[in-house]
Amino acid sequence: MSALAGIDGWTLVACIAALVAGGLVKGMTAIGLPLVAVPVLATVLPVPQALALVVLPSMATSLWQAIQGGHYRAALARLAPVLATLVAGMAASVHVLARVEPQHLNLALGVVVIAFGLLLVKQVVFTVRREHERIAGAVTGLVAGLVGGVSLFVGPIFAMYLSGLGLDRNVFVSTMAIANLTGAVTLALFIASYGVVDGGDFALSAAATVIVFVGLFAGSRIRLRVSEARFRQAVALVLLASGANLVRRALVG
Repeated sequence: MSALAGIDGWTLVACIAALVAGGLVKGMTAIGLPLVAVPVLATVLPVPQALALVVLPSMATSLWQAIQGGHYRAALARLAPVLATLVAGMAASVHVLARVEPQHLNLALGVVVIAFGLLLVKQVVFTVRREHERIAGAVTGLVAGLVGGVSLFVGPIFAMYLSGLGLDRNVFVSTMAIANLTGAVTLALFIASYGVVDGGDFALSAAATVIVFVGLFAGSRIRLRVSEARFRQAVALVLLASGANLVRRALVG
């Protein structure tokens, strides 16, 4: 039976709010569904179940964005070596979900979330020269896999790398979508094979996809009405608060 079954009303409201918020952010920025939704979900659910709830919506929204953005064939060809190291990194880290105590997972996830929040506040941007693209891409994929195996936070790491390449906006969206899709599919396969979650968790994840798409379409509509600076500040505040709460739960219990 799914560990998500039988949750109370307030937990359900928190889950729906987290999923809508994640969809909103992804609709506005092409990334951020797990980054926003998972920390909030992890405050009311075990980390593995929080990931399970987000993984199918992440696949569906990434596939939709890849198709909508076009350029996905060229993006896939360019990303292929990077995606290989992404899968390898996930293979090395995802088993942690099945073996580590929940408080340790909360602590690790909280630290990662706070780090991304600070990077967002500082507007950190890296420049990747063409001659360094292969090595930088391999490192990016490996790091994204290691982090993504316990958090699904693939998008922000790839976003920093792809921003450094100076890609056209449409190519950027398609490339990000492919990276996110690969990460979500890989994580789903691994957590299922390790027995971390069950079929009931994935069934609820499928239902969550509808909720996330509501946020995604709304985010796409309001993308041009909100300044990028104000939006970045709001997302950073949510991340810092969620990360701090996860660390608090890990340390206080």
